[in-house]
Amino acid sequence: MREQIVRVKGTEQVPILLVGNKCDLQHQRQVRTDEGIALGFLALHKGVNKLLTTAAASPPTVFSAEYWSCPFTECSAKNNHNVNVTFAEIVREMNYVQNKARENKGCCSIM
Repeated sequence: MREQIVRVKGTEQVPILLVGNKCDLQHQRQVRTDEGIALGFLALHKGVNKLLTTAAASPPTVFSAEYWSCPFTECSAKNNHNVNVTFAEIVREMNYVQNKARENKGCCSIM
């Protein structure tokens, strides 16, 4: 899915926040918090080959924040847990991407 977003946007700089919703339903949990956090790091820090090797060994890894290279948070609208934090974090991600794009605009070009 991330690849589709990047392709449509035409840039790697896409603000993404992975959110685990309904964290108040602990007894129905499908993904542990540490699994959610683990989703994005491999692609960013260890490269694609390491990611593919790890994904083959444990497929859920490719659905994590580490794979997506994005922050992860959990929230519950029912208990108002981390709802404001979640919105603040996505705004922070959007601002970061916009600032990064502005910084890169001033780069030199080889013609």
